[in-house]
Amino acid sequence: MTTQFCNYTLLNQLGSGGASTVYRAQTRNGQVVALKMLAPYLLHDQEARARFSRQIMLNPPHPNIVPILEAGECPQSKGPSVPFIVMAYISGEPLDAVIARMGKLTPAQLLPILKEIAAAMDAAHAAGIIHRDIKPANVLMRTDGHAFLSDFGIARAINMAGLTRAGNAFIGTAAYMSPEQAKGLSLTAASDIYSLGILTYQALSGRLPFMADNEVAVARMHVQDPPATLKQIVPEISGAISAVVMRALNKDPRRRYVSAGMFAESFERAVLGVSTSRVIVSGVTQAAKRSPLALIVGVTALLIALALGFLLLRGDGDGKAGQNQPQMPSVIATRSASAATDPAVIRPVVPGAIATSTLMPTDGAAVPRAVATVRPSGTATSLPVTSAPPDKPQPVQPIASPQPPPAPYPQP
Repeated sequence: MTTQFCNYTLLNQLGSGGASTVYRAQTRNGQVVALKMLAPYLLHDQEARARFSRQIMLNPPHPNIVPILEAGECPQSKGPSVPFIVMAYISGEPLDAVIARMGKLTPAQLLPILKEIAAAMDAAHAAGIIHRDIKPANVLMRTDGHAFLSDFGIARAINMAGLTRAGNAFIGTAAYMSPEQAKGLSLTAASDIYSLGILTYQALSGRLPFMADNEVAVARMHVQDPPATLKQIVPEISGAISAVVMRALNKDPRRRYVSAGMFAESFERAVLGVSTSRVIVSGVTQAAKRSPLALIVGVTALLIALALGFLLLRGDGDGKAGQNQPQMPSVIATRSASAATDPAVIRPVVPGAIATSTLMPTDGAAVPRAVATVRPSGTATSLPVTSAPPDKPQPVQPIASPQPPPAPYPQP
């Protein structure tokens, strides 16, 4: 049975939440759309009406964000008019239904979803918008597998004053709420990243990290209680993947990922099991996996260079050691640190790719990188040679035992 609502025909209900109901509807020209209207009990609540209408301005354009097509108010024969928003219809099902049907997702199944939702979140954050309700029910999965972020109904601009509670009720969903959101503090993008971490945790384990009988108890757990690690719940999950997800759930927003994209890229590296460091040899950059073989090759090259330097210092027998001899390069091992917030350190790494950024371990934290550089001795400190008169043999400066190269990075 269909119902007429202004210029739209309501075909069937798609879902409902605390503040609105969404219908599959049809326009007069036959286009199928999703129509969301404010819940009847909130029609006399001016703050709720303003918040509902505000999402029109807080719905940034992005390929993975459900676009708004129209908005307005539909007059009623009795009572106040009903605010409504018309959106593009996504044929498929929400992610929470997918998780309920499948039990849980594998990391490989979740990866493309996480990347698309993270890209949508970054677009919103770049526009100064905090979603405040990231959860599986607000991720729509189209039948072709693409993911779309929806429902900016309680989104808020970063510079807009506002509370996390409306009276005694939470604004948001307690199960996915960041500690700072539960405490009613000012929010940043880190709050949405925490919620994305909860979504990821649930998708991979089939359960939420915090569960209690009521929303207040759940919110208190977000603030006070450490969650069980993902690996404790799902032993087959790698430690690297678990570490990535648990960093997103850090109680301190400053210790989470800088962006949703950084979270997704760290998750991708952990899923692929690939980590590379940059090695520069005579100006040529190549990708080198951190492995025992690379360490052996580095030590061998260092020993050969030192041996050649020793032979050159012996001279050519005419008492003029080191003169008219070709200068050999000196191998210098250096270490440098990269800031954890440097955008250059968060590029994804795929097998066989040229490493163009500092190594990021699978937990997303920046660590020092090892760079082996070969430079001509004219631009580096060469092995010292003592001066001696031409008619006396020149003493050879003893060569110190070669220092081993830096130890390989610890595996996460």
